[in-house]
Amino acid sequence: MLIVYINNCLMFNKIQLPKSFVILFFSISICTKLYSQGCIDTIVSKQFDVENFGGIRWSGTNYQDTLGNFYLLGGRQSFNPNINLKSTLIKFNNQKKIVWSKTYPGTLGFDDFALGRILIGSDKSENLYFKAGVNAGGVGNLYNRNFLKLDSSGNILASKLLRMTSNIFSGFFSVGVNTGKIFSVIQTQYHDGNSTHNVTLDKNLSSILWKKEFKPSFTNYISSSGLNGNEIDDTTLIFTRSLSYKNPNNPNDTIYTFNILKVNSLTGNIILQKSYSCFEPQNINKSILFNPSPRNIDYSQKSIIYQARKPVNQNTNYIFFTIDSNLNIINNKNYLTNEAFSTSNFNTIDSKEIILNANITQNNITKYVTINWDKNLQLIHEKLYASNQFVSSASYSNLTYKNLNNTFSYFISNSSFLSQSNNPIYLLDNTKNPNFEFDCTDKESKVFQEATEYIFRQDTASFISVTSTLNFQLINNPNTYTAQNNNFTESKYCDLISICTSLKVKGNTSFCLNKGNVDSFSVVRSSSCLRKTKWFANPTQMQILSSNDTIVRVKFLKPFKGYIKAVYENCNVADSLYIEVDTVYNMKTGVYLGKDTIQCIGKDIVLFAGDDFKSYLWQNGSTKPFFATIDTGRFYVTVKDSCSNVFSDTININLNPKTLALTQTKVVCEYDTAKFILPTDLTNYSWSPITFSTVQGYNLLLFPTDNTLYTIYAQSHNDCIISDTLLIKKKDCYASIYFPSAFTPNNDGLNDVFKPSTLGILQKYEITIFNRYGNIVFASKTPNVGWNGKYKNQIIAGGYTWMCKYQFRNKIEETATGTFVLLK
Repeated sequence: MLIVYINNCLMFNKIQLPKSFVILFFSISICTKLYSQGCIDTIVSKQFDVENFGGIRWSGTNYQDTLGNFYLLGGRQSFNPNINLKSTLIKFNNQKKIVWSKTYPGTLGFDDFALGRILIGSDKSENLYFKAGVNAGGVGNLYNRNFLKLDSSGNILASKLLRMTSNIFSGFFSVGVNTGKIFSVIQTQYHDGNSTHNVTLDKNLSSILWKKEFKPSFTNYISSSGLNGNEIDDTTLIFTRSLSYKNPNNPNDTIYTFNILKVNSLTGNIILQKSYSCFEPQNINKSILFNPSPRNIDYSQKSIIYQARKPVNQNTNYIFFTIDSNLNIINNKNYLTNEAFSTSNFNTIDSKEIILNANITQNNITKYVTINWDKNLQLIHEKLYASNQFVSSASYSNLTYKNLNNTFSYFISNSSFLSQSNNPIYLLDNTKNPNFEFDCTDKESKVFQEATEYIFRQDTASFISVTSTLNFQLINNPNTYTAQNNNFTESKYCDLISICTSLKVKGNTSFCLNKGNVDSFSVVRSSSCLRKTKWFANPTQMQILSSNDTIVRVKFLKPFKGYIKAVYENCNVADSLYIEVDTVYNMKTGVYLGKDTIQCIGKDIVLFAGDDFKSYLWQNGSTKPFFATIDTGRFYVTVKDSCSNVFSDTININLNPKTLALTQTKVVCEYDTAKFILPTDLTNYSWSPITFSTVQGYNLLLFPTDNTLYTIYAQSHNDCIISDTLLIKKKDCYASIYFPSAFTPNNDGLNDVFKPSTLGILQKYEITIFNRYGNIVFASKTPNVGWNGKYKNQIIAGGYTWMCKYQFRNKIEETATGTFVLLK
């Protein structure tokens, strides 16, 4: 059952749906919130018809700005000046909606903007630029170029005409340089087959900044062609050229070079250039490729693409270069195709992927092809698009771009016949599922094959930059253009609904490896889901032999516990099945509970039988892999593996025989030391409280200040913790002080020092001794420091007087005096 909640939508009454099958079919655009579990896709191609265009030829140019808006330039084209030609520019937002569509007719009636037009891009302020000119016949100079500057709403900000006033009769203007999105300057070129005359305008279309001629620096050349370029930053351009000259080591061979130039965009001076040529490995004087033509530059990812041919089989080569900041080649890829492309165009998306769009005619049917490579120049996919709704002579524009959510959309235009009343645009929008293949188009195809990479070596060919001798003028456009709004209609062309809300993997969960290594799993999935089912497994555990949207066949490689997983492609709906693959234990020891052990009092023992078995049975009937007990006795377990092998083991748990029994005098005088001896066959002793205590070897000394209960802990040899407690009681012992009446300082070791004898703890003591003349002969504040009988280094026998102030702990201060005799 599918439950969908719709908020802020059109109001619906209760809808009765069949119980057997539920189809959800409504326009997602009518809701602002769709809540469901899974992926609900509206995969649709839209058709856009612009009013009264009649035979529009879309030029194949496009541009996507930093906000995801997409601009498409086209118009009706003819070499007959009496036909009312038109150019149009359409802006799509990142939701594939047309924001505006405008036509730019001129006042002279002959719309030269409809000829040779190209959308250059936008500057940092999102102003748009495009240019065009008369290719042949018509009104005006053959080499005129028109420029329009527009704001982001399509309004004209500036309109200029670039005129070549030199009297020349050969050569042509190129379609221009892709200046990227930096836009410090605008480039246009006149190419005469050997040199390229570059004219640089400021982005306000107010003046010509400089004009330069880029020409070979030597005379032994045959031709040069194919200028293409891109901006690196606000002051630097990068150009690509090709140059051919006679091989001095092989007169019958022509060397074709791939040239890369870095140019100052403010002056036109060459900053750095490199030239490369390609030769056969077995013949270093024989070139492999000829007539290379630069096709695309994206300096943000430092990639350059050349198109060339092999002299033997005439296959078209697309040579991809990756270069560093010094224009050195650091990587190259070579792709071959036998297809004849028309209206081909390269785009680079987000500096990550390279897109090639082109038309291919197969079996008299014109198809639209899109191929893309990643930033490492690896081919990602190749697809051909065609439909029976398109006319057989369809001419598809080269319009592929990437949305901000990293998915692709493809613009396709239909036939360019002028007799056609309109020329619709088709948008294949696969936003929800970028790899989905439309039923109304062709499937995945193979156009390119990757060939062996060529070896390129640096060549000596080079170019110089000099001031161009051709004359140019930049004037206000005499053919005044206005912006006119167009009406357009939007309709669905290919509309598919994909509802992917459920996915369940089914199959066995336990397997025995030695009884068959191959098995299958299946899924139950949403019947209306159009997404592909993708299967995932650990490749070290099992090998996927085959798979489709409902079944996967695998080969188990080893015993394991893991998952087989199925997901909908690019969707958050997934499911997995936990499986266990086991083998017979003919090379294993079975189950093992460990050695017999000792039960520590108050501590659980956890017996673990392992987690590799299918079933468990303990002595008390428990069926878990583990058994916890605080009891002693005999314990056993019987197990069975997934291959039905039975194993058992027994363990005995005995009571710990070790105890801790400490003895000592349990009554001490206040501030005396309690001492007892720790057994030497125990370890890791600790006790509490730990204050006023220390240990010396195996002697524990305690200094209680009050009645204190001590707990002593130790660890026995089997890691059991045992303990004992002792109560130490404090006794208030008598405190007294006694002074002798005589002493003999004769160094015989008996009564050599005059000092008192004390019982108890003195917290204050001070004694002073006087001779018969009242002189102080000795003073001390420490009862253990007495008088040795010397005064001024002499011992004088006779009588002396003492005075002592003292105070025992918790007693009052007292003063005592007395006399004694010093005897020699």
